[in-house]
Amino acid sequence: MRLLCLSFDHRSSSAALRADQAQFWAGTEPDGGLFFECLTLFTCNRFELFAVPGPLWESDAPSLPPEGHLLQGGDVVRHLLRLLLGLESLALGEEQIVGQFRRAYDEGKKGCGPILHHLCQHGLSLASTLRSRYHPGRAPSAASLMVDRFEEKEGKSRRVFVIGCGRIGLETARILKGRGHDVTLVNRTESKGLQASVSLGLPLLPWSRLHDEAATAEALFVCTASPHPLTDIPPQSFRGSLFDLGGSPQITPSAGRDLVTLDDMASERDRLLGDYGRGLLRLEGEAQEAAEKLWREMEDRRGDVYRRLALARARDVALSRAAKTARRQGWDEKVLEELAWSVVKGVLHPLLEDRGAHAGRAWKLLAREERE
Repeated sequence: MRLLCLSFDHRSSSAALRADQAQFWAGTEPDGGLFFECLTLFTCNRFELFAVPGPLWESDAPSLPPEGHLLQGGDVVRHLLRLLLGLESLALGEEQIVGQFRRAYDEGKKGCGPILHHLCQHGLSLASTLRSRYHPGRAPSAASLMVDRFEEKEGKSRRVFVIGCGRIGLETARILKGRGHDVTLVNRTESKGLQASVSLGLPLLPWSRLHDEAATAEALFVCTASPHPLTDIPPQSFRGSLFDLGGSPQITPSAGRDLVTLDDMASERDRLLGDYGRGLLRLEGEAQEAAEKLWREMEDRRGDVYRRLALARARDVALSRAAKTARRQGWDEKVLEELAWSVVKGVLHPLLEDRGAHAGRAWKLLAREERE
């Protein structure tokens, strides 16, 4: 069984490259050529494409940037479990990735077949069990790491603006408020901003007043979902620190301010998390073992399908030949059927006893599911 994953994350690629990959593969659908099945996931820290490759993958697949990773087979299962447990995230052990993956799976189910459905459903279930049993308890996020970085430099009780009231913006504002900072929300769409303002109990600054009020803020946390950098952020009057939490860059490096991006945080993560990573060692070990078991199960499950198809085909052939011989020779058809089927089982006995990869390929050939 073939399974692959193209992965671009905070460790190996920039936010701009991850956004480019998401745009390149956007709308990808399985057509029996490049892919039989496929599912994509795009977050602020990563782009992932899970797929069952088709016959054209080897010859017509586009060249991949060297910053990406191509995983295959059991490595894909291991990667997915680690992904769902937050072990591949910038904020080690974070929980938001589970909801992000569930949304991607719900929206991309039409591109999944039996293999990816089995992988996603069992992966989500296993990750939930492993997290409840072995996670040390603390669950950081990219937003909390950004706030940690801000407080290292500026300290507590600062006036900050959070620009963007989407999921990341709300989380960032909630963390800043909980830590005692003076937080003001800013959002281009007023109705969405008002809803967030009421929900969090924070003041909302109209977008039209951002340039006038920017000088009063000591930091801007930019959390919009714009696919391109915002040309009007930061305002000229702003002189504080900038924190860019966009999935693609929201602020150009030429802005000339004290700018911290998610890519910058990749090198800061281990220092900010301190000894927390050691508490995840048990979880990592259990995830490895669970991934190996799930992959073996998927291979056996797929192999059983081919084995049943091959045996059904062999039985049909044996019964057909027995019937022809009985009519031609005038012998007892039932006796010939039993004899023919006994011969077939004897010939196939080594394969019935073998559970290895070569036996799986042989069953696939016998089932006419793969060309010789």
